[in-house]
Amino acid sequence: MGGKTKKSITAMEKQQKLREMKEKKVKEEKKKEEKKEKRISSPLLPLEVVKQLENELNNIKCITPYVLASRFGLKMGVAKSVLKELENRGILKCVARGSRISVYTPVNFVSS
Repeated sequence: MGGKTKKSITAMEKQQKLREMKEKKVKEEKKKEEKKEKRISSPLLPLEVVKQLENELNNIKCITPYVLASRFGLKMGVAKSVLKELENRGILKCVARGSRISVYTPVNFVSS
């Protein structure tokens, strides 16, 4: 007759903690997979990417390396070198320059 007895509270707590730990690991693995987004790390950008940058940068009021890196999936160092190159070409104008950050604006800014 009897059957299974009810588990003790501590045993149920242990099982719950184990389940939570497994769920947490699964969530962390999913986050890692999402973060593995490819970023362009080569300082030499393809010509089509440069043309796309030039078109979109004319619509942005204030351009920093962070803005460029986040919008186009570039690394910060690459973004800085791209901005310097665009400044040398005469597309961008440096407004403020500090030891760590430079702020640029397009030479011919078109407000939307």
